[in-house]
Amino acid sequence: DDLRRALARRHPALAPVLEVATVLVGEVAAGPHDPVVVGPQLAGAPLPVVDVLPPFAGG
Repeated sequence: DDLRRALARRHPALAPVLEVATVLVGEVAAGPHDPVVVGPQLAGAPLPVVDVLPPFAGG
């Protein structure tokens, strides 16, 4: 979450992309075709949230 906020501050135009690209992945890496699921802040799940900057966003 801190990384996402820092990137959003440095690159304000990426803020919407970063918001959408925050994906719940649990213990395995998310692939390009994995569905996006509700994050733990909304579902109350104890799983980690990983911030992902998609390659098309200039990351």
